[in-house]
Amino acid sequence: MSTLIRNFFLFLLGLLVIAGALSAIQMDREPVTDIDIGTLISRIKAGEVESIDIQGNSLLAQLKEGGKVVAQKEGGESLSTLLVNYGVKPEVLQGIKTAVKGESGWGYWARVFLPFLIPFLLIGAVIFFMMRQVQGANGRAMSFGQAGAREVALDEKTKITFKDVAALGEAKEELHEKIYRAGRENS
Repeated sequence: MSTLIRNFFLFLLGLLVIAGALSAIQMDREPVTDIDIGTLISRIKAGEVESIDIQGNSLLAQLKEGGKVVAQKEGGESLSTLLVNYGVKPEVLQGIKTAVKGESGWGYWARVFLPFLIPFLLIGAVIFFMMRQVQGANGRAMSFGQAGAREVALDEKTKITFKDVAALGEAKEELHEKIYRAGRENS
C-alpha cells in the first residue's frame, strides 16, 4: 500500500511541475484586458488604438497610452467589413496598423497535438502503475507457502539416537526408513 501512495504522490508532483512550467510561460506575457467589440470600436473612433493584430476571431489591439485589449469578432467576417458596418471612417482606419497573424511555432503544434497526447499519456501512466502493482502482487501471492530452507547444525548433545526412541516402535521404523533412503540416495 505504501508504494501505491508513493506512486500517487510522484504522479501528483509531476502534474504540479508541468502546471508550474505552463503558468511560468503564461506569466511572461503582458496582461490583456477583455472587452466587447462595441468598446473596441468606440476606442478606434476616439483614436486611442495604435495597431490591431487579427488572430482568428480575436482582435488584439495595442493602445496608444500603453496596454493591450482583446475583443472577439464574429467568425467569417473581415475586420474592414465589421468596422465599416459600425460606421468607422476610412481616414481613421488608415491611421491604424493592422496585421493578420496565423498561429505558428509551439503554440500551433501544442493546440493541435495536446488534446490527443495528454489523455494518452495519462492513460499510459495509469496502466504502467497498475501493471507494476499487479506484478508485485503476483510475486507475493505465489510465495505465501514457501519458507527459506535453513540447515541447522546439530551438536553431539542434541543428536537423536536409537536409545532416545527405543520405546517408540513407530519412530524407530521412520528412522530406519530415513537412513535407508539416505543410503540409497548417496550410492
